[in-house]
Amino acid sequence: MRTLLHFALYVGSAAALLAGCGVLPGMPQSRSVPAHAGGSAVPSYLYVADPVLHAVVAFDGSGNEVAEKKFNGPLPEDVVTDSRGHVYVNVFTTSGSTSVQEYTHDLGRLIAVYRPFGLTYTMAVDASDNLYVESQSAEGFEQNILRYPYGSTRARHNYRIRKRSTWTTTMAGISVRGNALYTMIIFSAPVEPLIRQCFVNGSGECHDVRTGGPNSATCGFTTANRHEVYGIAVSSTNKIEYDTIKRSWSKTHHDIDLPPGYGLGVQCNFHSYKGDVWTTVQGSKLAEALEVDVDHRKVIDAVGAGYLKHPTAAYYGNGLSE
Repeated sequence: MRTLLHFALYVGSAAALLAGCGVLPGMPQSRSVPAHAGGSAVPSYLYVADPVLHAVVAFDGSGNEVAEKKFNGPLPEDVVTDSRGHVYVNVFTTSGSTSVQEYTHDLGRLIAVYRPFGLTYTMAVDASDNLYVESQSAEGFEQNILRYPYGSTRARHNYRIRKRSTWTTTMAGISVRGNALYTMIIFSAPVEPLIRQCFVNGSGECHDVRTGGPNSATCGFTTANRHEVYGIAVSSTNKIEYDTIKRSWSKTHHDIDLPPGYGLGVQCNFHSYKGDVWTTVQGSKLAEALEVDVDHRKVIDAVGAGYLKHPTAAYYGNGLSE
């Protein structure tokens, strides 16, 4: 599971593995992506968190690096934005704690710091720019999601996702669709993952909407249009899978193979933009952020080859776009 020790080990090994960078033949090259549908006052960038670089890097629609925030010690793991173009970065500190740091669109100025209790690995925003942050107990037995209203560093609601359990659990990701908040729970034991749903307005208890699925190591989770999308990272088998929300896994399950030579990392976060999903991958000679068209089951964009070292999250656009 995703413990701080595990995270530190994979960062060290990734740095050694990815000493050289190049482009594998046949990979799609960067293309221009339309601006945010809401007509944002600032341009839409692709933000990528890379703990080996100790940085969050911003790329424009043509795949050019336009901004970078270097961290002196802390390791960035996840990144999201709101409709104003503010950038939220989840970072690990050398002392073993986590925090969320909010920056301006150009990554040039720190706006605020959020300090959720427990450990945070993944985040999300909704259409009203509320921030949702994972809160995991240090031993991994309890899971919560905290909601921060826009402009406040004080959590106003706590969604209880998983009460104390016999097994260590973790969230593969958080996603918001309309008035629904979704997450996938992964167990340390060989137990099928669990999809939980909460109401954004906080009414009622969070409840299971699907059990059953890949009985294997899983990383990353988001929703895109009508699908739940997640990653499978087991030895040589690395792929993206998706199922129709609230439908039987055995009847709606689909696979998307990653390009040859690529794999999902020990830690990966998925984020959606409209019907597409952004994730990060590593190969023997390069690392990139990929945009995946779930409906057509294909990779349509690749960004960051030759620059990124071991990215763990990629987020495109300004805020939530469904």
